[in-house]
Amino acid sequence: MKHNKSMSSMPTVLLGVVIGAVTTANAKGIAKTAAKGFMAIEDVTSRWTAGMREGMRDAVAEAKHERETAARWREHQLRQMYAQQTAHTTPADSGNDRSAEPQDRNG
Repeated sequence: MKHNKSMSSMPTVLLGVVIGAVTTANAKGIAKTAAKGFMAIEDVTSRWTAGMREGMRDAVAEAKHERETAARWREHQLRQMYAQQTAHTTPADSGNDRSAEPQDRNG
């Protein structure tokens, strides 16, 4: 019997089709499982980063509040110092004080 080359390749082609179908089905299942895993990781990461963002916003707001409070306190202190300095200064102290000038005893 003569061996026909086209007849021997038919089982190989069928075997390739079957293996391809099984591999594709398995690959699809693997890809689906991997996608679910990545989506779960993304969800956890989103929640985690959202918490970090909220914490960072809180920290920035608190730092801003502290800076503004410190600035108001410094301004208040400067106003008090200025008020104390001007309260102790009389019109005679403003430079028109003649008592600081030497007086002529003969005159």
